[in-house]
Amino acid sequence: MDLDFEKINKVLKKFFPKTKIVFGGSAVGGNAGEYSDIDVYIIFRFFLSFYRSARRKEIIKSAKEILRNERINLHFVPNIFLLVGYYRIKGFYFFKEEKKEFLSSGSLRLLRLNSVKLCLKNLAGLKVSKDINGREKFKHDFLKILKFLGKADISELQFLNSLKDEETFYLRDWFLFCLWHRRCLPLNFERIVIDAFYHLIEYASTQADEHKNSLIELLDRLEREKIRDFYQEDCFKRLDKYVFLIFLV
Repeated sequence: MDLDFEKINKVLKKFFPKTKIVFGGSAVGGNAGEYSDIDVYIIFRFFLSFYRSARRKEIIKSAKEILRNERINLHFVPNIFLLVGYYRIKGFYFFKEEKKEFLSSGSLRLLRLNSVKLCLKNLAGLKVSKDINGREKFKHDFLKILKFLGKADISELQFLNSLKDEETFYLRDWFLFCLWHRRCLPLNFERIVIDAFYHLIEYASTQADEHKNSLIELLDRLEREKIRDFYQEDCFKRLDKYVFLIFLV
């Protein structure tokens, strides 16, 4: 995948001048596959500037129209998320036209929790999605993250059964999700999310009422808006908001 990173950097700097533009992802890291994208992290020094920029849809749209490459994913990242350890980013950036390495190691415990949720999201997407290409992408990402977790050789059932042993409460994780959603979430919201994904996956596979009822009960504990009409796709979208604070624009 041949891209002019310096040109992309200059384009994005015009729209977001006080940020650091970091290029990462498997394609940049030399592990490109069929579904590999270029992940471009736009890192904001202050949370307020991140929040304001995320709301300026017309500027984001203009930047993407100039780039004109659907394989480029733009991520908005406030610096506080790197300090907390939400992200592991390995790549490079430009400083005065000089290419420099960038590494944010992240918190191993938070990375594991987020990876478990991403695994669940992709497995649920694989079960729920009606789009063939979408299911292939979900399957690819599920297997990739499962390998990262060191569980590449286990079955879906074994993975689901292993979730009860996962540690799920971290105060800073809870605080940032409350901050972003602008409300006080249950202290055990991560466990609720994991259990809800489990029941969504099982319901999509079996259509059993026990899993449907458990899923509705869990979502009612998590969401302000109660479920009136049950749709698998709607449940998936509701849960996706709690998977990972990735702001893909």
